[in-house]
Amino acid sequence: MAVLPLPLAMIVCDHVWRDPGTDKMTILGAFSAIDVSEFPAVLPEMAVYLALTDAHGKVPIKIQIIDSPEALPAPIASAELRLDFVDPIATIEAAVVLDNVRFPSAGEYRLQMFAKGELLIERRIVIGYPE
Repeated sequence: MAVLPLPLAMIVCDHVWRDPGTDKMTILGAFSAIDVSEFPAVLPEMAVYLALTDAHGKVPIKIQIIDSPEALPAPIASAELRLDFVDPIATIEAAVVLDNVRFPSAGEYRLQMFAKGELLIERRIVIGYPE
């Protein structure tokens, strides 16, 4: 049985910046809900900050956004990366950028992280109209 990484964080935000001098990551504009004026709504860029530990070797990671009731046949956005866990007790931080994410209607969506095809963590993103 494959050892899956332990997710410590999965934060959706506007941007993730890595300081070239210190290698520290800064999360800018974290959110769990977005208000838009019309649908379909397109976000030019969404970033996802990840922190994982407890794995070894090269691990394929997939990030995707699906609609909560799963009425749509495919994810509305996805990205894949491969993280190299040289030390199993180290924490690996990474960022994924999803471009031109199109939300077809108001409602709840799910941001999911998979490793080796297994769901590790999921969180809700609410897209709606301003009140």
